[in-house]
Amino acid sequence: MEITADMFISGGLTFAAAIGFGICFNIRGANLFAASFGAFICAFIEAVMSEAGSPEVLVCFIASTAVTVYSEILAKRLRCPVPMFLIVSIIPLVPGGYIYYAMMSCINGDLADFGKRSIYTFEIAGAIALGIFLVTFAIKLMKSFKKLPVKKNR
Repeated sequence: MEITADMFISGGLTFAAAIGFGICFNIRGANLFAASFGAFICAFIEAVMSEAGSPEVLVCFIASTAVTVYSEILAKRLRCPVPMFLIVSIIPLVPGGYIYYAMMSCINGDLADFGKRSIYTFEIAGAIALGIFLVTFAIKLMKSFKKLPVKKNR
């Protein structure tokens, strides 16, 4: 597997599109570029893993996990809420095309194809949600362990 210029071009275009989403979410200044860079990371991971032949559900899980870690770190360092970075960064993973084709199948009366595409869409959405959940849960768990009182032996 080789990292190609197309992967960086795809990431750069995703970065530009994420800036637009960030503006819609009223993110400004350095935070806008930081959040958009998360989308670049997400698109780059997706491109590299897809090129390697990984299943798309696994790709979405790994990319959402990486972007959630990135968002948590940025939120801590820049003292901003995590969703500000996470929402913009996760945009490249949203299975919009699958949702569209599932709905088209439903409208055209092809219920078997609708069911198949809908289930696959939910698998991808579930993988994204699971990646976000696991990182957020792990961080909350670590924070709660830090707050526990330490008993000293007498």
